[in-house]
Amino acid sequence: MATNSSYKLAKLQGYKDWDIWRIRIRAVLAEKDYISAIRPKKDFPKNTTRDIIDSYNEEREKVSIKATALIRLNLGDSPLIQTKNIEENDAEGLFNRLETLYAPKGFSSEFLIAKELFNTTLEKEKTIENYLTKIRSLTDDLALRNKAIPIEIIAAYTLNNLTRDYNYIIAAINQQLRSEEEIDLDDLFSAIIDESRRLGDIKTPIKDEIALYSQEKFKKKNLKEIKCFKCYEKGHYARKCPKNEETLLGIESPIEL
Repeated sequence: MATNSSYKLAKLQGYKDWDIWRIRIRAVLAEKDYISAIRPKKDFPKNTTRDIIDSYNEEREKVSIKATALIRLNLGDSPLIQTKNIEENDAEGLFNRLETLYAPKGFSSEFLIAKELFNTTLEKEKTIENYLTKIRSLTDDLALRNKAIPIEIIAAYTLNNLTRDYNYIIAAINQQLRSEEEIDLDDLFSAIIDESRRLGDIKTPIKDEIALYSQEKFKKKNLKEIKCFKCYEKGHYARKCPKNEETLLGIESPIEL
């Protein structure tokens, strides 16, 4: 009999956490006596009575409905949408579909990661933190599968899918990158975040756990080696550029859009 035990699992988000999520959700299903719902249906001998088969199917459907609900309550938004067409009484089909989508194997998972990346825009993600974090996460997923995207392409994609509000910083960065031998994504993302703050898109400080945007990382750099994305002079970051004050006063910017 199923117990009243409750568990708070981290919701399945995608490819990276599939393996550990699969182990945990199966453990919870087993503890609640729902594990049979994700296993193949039982085969009965030919001489089995119809009553026995009907009773089995009725009980399986009841358990399957509960198992499906439990699985869905532990899915993130993307896996939930990807499996929305699975019937509420088909726990086996739901679990198998998730495994097909997120188990690390072959072209299908790589295709889905790339598809999700190419559909990622700032407009869809709403905030600059979500946008940059998702790009980094998806490109890292591809790199783990030996399908790394060149940094130059990641940079171009990131800039191209910002909103029009970022036209100034896009033009400034593009002009500077023409003279750069290598692109540092951390520096690029930092410049975009600085511009987002200037535009007032970020209302609260960036969370500490988002290491990608850790300000401490940038503080460790020698300021003499830092090149401003706005005035192109060394010795300060774009957010502290003295030209910011000139721009506010109406003095012409060195970049023409």
